Amino acid sequence: MSRVIRPNEVERILGVSKSTINRLERTGKLPKRVRIGPRIVGWYEHDIIDFLERIGSPPLPLVERDTNKDQL
Repeated sequence: MSRVIRPNEVERILGVSKSTINRLERTGKLPKRVRIGPRIVGWYEHDIIDFLERIGSPPLPLVERDTNKDQL
């Protein structure tokens, strides 16, 4: 199962605003978001990568989760 990417990370990966993401989703160009909690949504990582491949754009590097946040 692919991990779920939150909206802020999808904005960064696609290089677009939240309103553009909403428009792409509404017009069916971007896959639908998934609900992972009462107020939490995101997209499956593989869906975002597939979308980028369809439009011919290389994905920006995905953010790796830092398990030690004290080191910056």
